[in-house]
This record gives sequence, C-alpha cells and structure tokens, in this order.
Amino acid sequence: MTYLFYYLSINPDFLSRIRTEHTSVFGPSLDATISSLTEQPYLLNKLPLTSAAIKEVLRLHPVGFTVRKAAPGTTATFEGRSYPMDNHIICVLASSMHRDPTIWDKPAEFDPDRFLSPETHSMEAWMPFEKGKRDCVGQQMATLEVRVMAVLTVRYFDFEAVFADHGLSVPGWGGRAYQELNMSAKPKDGIPMRAYLIGE
Repeated sequence: MTYLFYYLSINPDFLSRIRTEHTSVFGPSLDATISSLTEQPYLLNKLPLTSAAIKEVLRLHPVGFTVRKAAPGTTATFEGRSYPMDNHIICVLASSMHRDPTIWDKPAEFDPDRFLSPETHSMEAWMPFEKGKRDCVGQQMATLEVRVMAVLTVRYFDFEAVFADHGLSVPGWGGRAYQELNMSAKPKDGIPMRAYLIGE
C-alpha cells in the first residue's frame, strides 16, 4: 500500500486517472463510496486501472521471494556454464524477472497501462505471489484489501514521501524507496510519508 501511495504521488497523471475511475464507479463522496462498498462490493471488480496499478507496484516491488530444494541430479545453466545443484536450495527472485528487459518494455518505469492489454505484459513472468502449487493462498484477499483501501484514501488525501537528505538511492529500483530483502521484501526505511487531507 505504501508503494502504491509513493508511485501515485510521483506520477500525477496516473493518480488523476485513478481518482476519476473511483469517482465514476463509486460517486464523488466518501459516504457514497462506503455505502456502495457495503451494498455492492462487486463494484471493486470494475476498477481496471486501479488493479493494473497494484499489479505494477507488485511487479516493481514483489513482497518476497521463494526457495526450492533442487531435485537430485539437477543442474542449473547460466551463461553457458552448468552448475550441479545437489544438496542446494535455489532462491527464486521475482524482482529480477520482473525487471528483465527481454520480457518487459521499459522495465524500470512505473506504467500500469502495461497491464491493461494482454499484448503488453506477461502474466507468466509476473509472479509476486509465486505460481502453481507454491502460490500464495491469500493473494486474492490481499489485492482485494488494497483496492478497498485505495478507494477509501486515494481521492481524499495527497501523499508525499519524506526522505532524509542523505542516504543511498538506487535508480530504477525505487530511488530512495528501494527494497531490502530480509526474508521478506520491505521498503528501505519504510518510506516515511506525509498525508494531506485534500481541501484543508
């Protein structure tokens, strides 16, 4: 959620479009939005750009990584050289695949529009929740909760990241909002932000 606020705050065109989408589906007021969410929760499925923005945030900053024990006799090949994997564990880093320029056009850019057309993204290569037998059983609930929080906040608050004047910045990986991997992936320093109520 923090990364969604962060990327929308530095991409005002997408922020404006998402706010328009929310108003068109739920009406302009917070009371109308809460009423609609309560009485017609299926309306959350009518937010294609919001869903695309969430997918794009998860592409740039997946929530973690997985490990797999190699089957006996397995080898891994990298740049033409094979490596025996017996008694080894392989770490699957979705963040690297999500930024592979052979799969994604302009992979370092925040561009939710890529997820609005099947021709401009690869769901096979998008795996912030893993795939198959190892996928996250809570992924549908997690993305649903993010859509609810977005609908209840994005139109009513402006957000501004507040970083210290010093510190490491990693271009293409979130700048000062780059991730740290420590069993799970989290934004460095938590992305401290200020929230401003719109109209006050």
